Amino acid sequence: MIILISFHFFFQAGGSMSFFVLLTELVGTRHRSMMGTSLWYCWTLSLIALAGVAYLIRDWRTLCIVTGAPAIAIVFGWL
Repeated sequence: MIILISFHFFFQAGGSMSFFVLLTELVGTRHRSMMGTSLWYCWTLSLIALAGVAYLIRDWRTLCIVTGAPAIAIVFGWL
């Protein structure tokens, strides 16, 4: 289990960095710094929202289902 967690955190950093690079290259050079900063603001706000949802839903299994359910719709919409 520890090996899987280590792989997750190792590859998560690469995924977030490539997302940052792709996002900043889609906008012009004038707005590049604002978009890069906005990306991290959205990340911080999502973590705050997750803490609020976790406060309201005390059972961790239910919390996983509630927070993971929107990903199912995204995956089916992508396929």
